[in-house]
Amino acid sequence: MQDYGSGLVIKVFLQVLSIQQIYRISSMYWDDKYGTHSLHPDVFII
Repeated sequence: MQDYGSGLVIKVFLQVLSIQQIYRISSMYWDDKYGTHSLHPDVFII
């Protein structure tokens, strides 16, 4: 099994996801990490 660095994973995500999808994923991560509620679930539809 080949080891993929986080840089490669990020590069692939940036190529295939839209700005809205990247924003939604990052805000979900932030909310989970810090216990906040940045966006209403209906704001972005992925």
